[in-house]
Amino acid sequence: MGLGNLSNSQSQISNWVLKHNLCVVCGACVGICPYFNYIDGKVMLMDFCTQETGKCHQICPKLVIPDVSSSEAFEMQSSMGTYKDIVMARAADEHIRQHAQYGGFTTAMLIYALQKAWIEGAVLTNKGDENSSTGIFAKTPNDILACSGSRFNGSASLSVFNRCLRDNQKKIAIVGLPCQLIAVSQMENLSDEGEAIKNSIALKLGLFCTWALDFRRLREYLKKQGIHQRILKYDIPPPPEESFKVLTESGWIQFPLQEIRQLIQYGCTSCLDMTAEASDISVGMAENQAGWNTVMIRTQRGFDLFSQAVQEGVIETCSIPEANRIHLQEASLSKKKRGFNQFQTIRSEL
Repeated sequence: MGLGNLSNSQSQISNWVLKHNLCVVCGACVGICPYFNYIDGKVMLMDFCTQETGKCHQICPKLVIPDVSSSEAFEMQSSMGTYKDIVMARAADEHIRQHAQYGGFTTAMLIYALQKAWIEGAVLTNKGDENSSTGIFAKTPNDILACSGSRFNGSASLSVFNRCLRDNQKKIAIVGLPCQLIAVSQMENLSDEGEAIKNSIALKLGLFCTWALDFRRLREYLKKQGIHQRILKYDIPPPPEESFKVLTESGWIQFPLQEIRQLIQYGCTSCLDMTAEASDISVGMAENQAGWNTVMIRTQRGFDLFSQAVQEGVIETCSIPEANRIHLQEASLSKKKRGFNQFQTIRSEL
């Protein structure tokens, strides 16, 4: 069954996305529809809806059809989307950097935006415990700092964004993966309330993402490897190391990245976006530059906040090596081509 054969109802998600394991756990449908829920790393359909038209199918990122006829249509120069500048950056505050995954840019920017009343809070992902990480609405610097670091799995944090909208929260910052920001863009384009949703968002920070892991399968894998302690941090060092590192209270433990790739969410394989193109500012690791982030400033809103933070000494910057920029461009283009080809394969099989 192809996308064109699905009716305009909840069945688009239940028959296409959930049934065929394409869900990427963005959380966009959770809270906007009473029949979806997020439980320990998985979005679940709790009951069936007979409504012919609904928001869930309009915003799901896995129901967005690529608008190109072949993978060859992707041009190298546009493989990372539009942006004003690309630099390396990090938090000037060493305390923030110590808590961060890499350079602490995202944490520093959010705290700065909060203190300057640019935002009233941020939709983030907590660290979780024995269960999956979940979304939270962080309203203090300590709340933001507590969410530092990468999770490498979906957390349905957009369910918290939906709750903020119901509560008429304004000046919201969203930190999300590419799929999540695609869903947010779909929300902003809803005919009845899109403009109000757009006006409630003060900042969109996107995270570079090659793929995310299925949390339940990852937890089971680690248990089989004898890890039963609380996970403090995950990391994937840059090539050529090819390892997945897990930090527990006993220290770091490494696993072959080849084994971890077996745990990637199936829905991630048809994703075309590596650098969160729908954001105001995109952030990722700076390859071979320990303690720094690669930062892409995409919109005027992002540029204005970034410039202020740099001028006030909150953010330190330096030029990105040309080799890093080229490699990021190549990696982004490669993901687009892989994702489009996989999308075509999945569509032909259904």
